[in-house]
Amino acid sequence: MGLLLHVHEFGSPDGAPVLFLHPANVAGHIWRGPVENLGEIRALCPDLPGFGRSVDIPMEGFDAVADLVAETLVERNAPPLPVIGYSYGSYVGFRLAQRHPTRVARLMFISGQITEIKGAWWMGPMTRAMAPFLASEKARRKGFKRLGIEPGSPWLPDDLGACSWRALSRVATAALKFEARDAAKALTCPVLAIAGDREHSAILETMALFDAEVPQAAARLAPGGHAWPATSPDLFTATVTAFLHPVLKWSLKYRVPWRYVTPRRHTFCLWWPSRVFRADCQSRTQMCSFHRYRTNWTRLEGSRNSPAALERAGRADNGRSLRASEKNGDESRAYQRAKGRR
Repeated sequence: MGLLLHVHEFGSPDGAPVLFLHPANVAGHIWRGPVENLGEIRALCPDLPGFGRSVDIPMEGFDAVADLVAETLVERNAPPLPVIGYSYGSYVGFRLAQRHPTRVARLMFISGQITEIKGAWWMGPMTRAMAPFLASEKARRKGFKRLGIEPGSPWLPDDLGACSWRALSRVATAALKFEARDAAKALTCPVLAIAGDREHSAILETMALFDAEVPQAAARLAPGGHAWPATSPDLFTATVTAFLHPVLKWSLKYRVPWRYVTPRRHTFCLWWPSRVFRADCQSRTQMCSFHRYRTNWTRLEGSRNSPAALERAGRADNGRSLRASEKNGDESRAYQRAKGRR
């Protein structure tokens, strides 16, 4: 047994264990606030290598980090448990489910991608050059502010924890070149993949790939960018609660019937804990970008492409989005009108 990660524990000591894996730039203690609203669970929140109290443990790739997490779970005699990984944590959670499937009951994959990002050849060296500056606390706080996370948010504690610039550089480089499309198809546990609807196109494409190609997987979009769990905390709490509830077993059977690689019309179903929205979309080419159809979906109120927002902007009937007046109406009529316009 080698080095073990430092683990924060929040919630009820007698609750069901759940593993939370934090994003980069922070440490495991950021889960304290979000966990308070999740009921009687025992949250295990390790500081991943290079961050927090595990800052002295080198980050040697997502596979090595996943092995460290597995060793830490073995040391604590943890049973197979739900894993919630966000950003950096999503890649570690993915590798944990792939390399140690007996440790993972189900996986929530938040704001990550499983295909290499275009431009990684120049973005990687640039990130490595800027890492010493980006790892400073001042730069980290400015970055959180740009993402819409204000001071006082449970996701932005007074103490961000230690951050190794070498680990930050390696995390960014490994994420840019993360390629796991084939590995995703072999996952055996249920997967819920979620991202903000204004994230990088590679992350949005990953949501479609999860839904189209990964058994027992579902992919959903939340209103917002990469920091949507922090900017929409109530939605995050409701989503995690639904994920941890046994209802997930039947929810995952109703998968989104949309394929971005198939050139024909489909109905896209967007699931939330309380409501369902549908919109029609039609692919133009066989390998079209998942990103290009974002304006075709009917979103939650408040999203920039929701019917209300389109109506305010005078673009409710622009040939690509359904009429705002149809958001509460007959879906079959909406389908026929959309079909006639095309």
